[in-house]
Amino acid sequence: MKKLFALIISALCLVTLAAVAETPEIVGDVPVTAYDRLPLILSIEEGYAAEEPVPFTVSWAERGVSLSLVLEPDGGISLPEGSAPDDAVLELLSAGTVKDHDFSVSKSLVEGSCVQKGLYVSTCDDCSLLMIGAAYGSHSYKTTSVTEATCTAAGSRTRTCELCGKEKVTTIPRTSHSYGSWKTVTASTCVTAGTAKRTCSECGRTQRRDLPSTPPCMRARPRSRASRRRPAAWMATRATPCAPPAAGC
Repeated sequence: MKKLFALIISALCLVTLAAVAETPEIVGDVPVTAYDRLPLILSIEEGYAAEEPVPFTVSWAERGVSLSLVLEPDGGISLPEGSAPDDAVLELLSAGTVKDHDFSVSKSLVEGSCVQKGLYVSTCDDCSLLMIGAAYGSHSYKTTSVTEATCTAAGSRTRTCELCGKEKVTTIPRTSHSYGSWKTVTASTCVTAGTAKRTCSECGRTQRRDLPSTPPCMRARPRSRASRRRPAAWMATRATPCAPPAAGC
């Protein structure tokens, strides 16, 4: 039991030392307060205004790392001209998360990439605290190959990151068929419907459709002797719809 208690005490001491090691110190005559958490949280005196930028340094003495910054006249934060944070600082500032503030507005101090962490500063919408953190940036994709889609198969587009070589493949949907005009295969009659088809010029696929039957045709009745004596009557009755179908209709 004593050994377990000693282990717990040792662990708590290590946690305390880690927290102390992460407590930054502000070096410079600026109204800036740093908090003992990561990423770096800074508070600037309310209503601060100056005529010129003021340089200062945030130092983690126990870790042997520091970050040079500039307090702008409007209370913003920037880097000294021509300076860049070293990898140890970027690694330190990429640790930890902040969940009790809304740091939604950010600007980049050093652009990051998929292979190199960048430095950014964010402002809390509610209390105006500043957070300075580090994170990797986006990939730099470039199209390296394209397989065109057809009416029978989807295509693909491959993009490759110019910095790390990561590939990203997206699918190109199939295209529509390229059908020509409709051509009659079987002509319609007054008894049966016809058919027509059209063909895709790319893959040869065909579509068929029915053609409506034509209007009922008329067939002539044989001319009788009586009708010869009465031409008008014969003209009125000389044709009748072909139902049932007449030969050749």
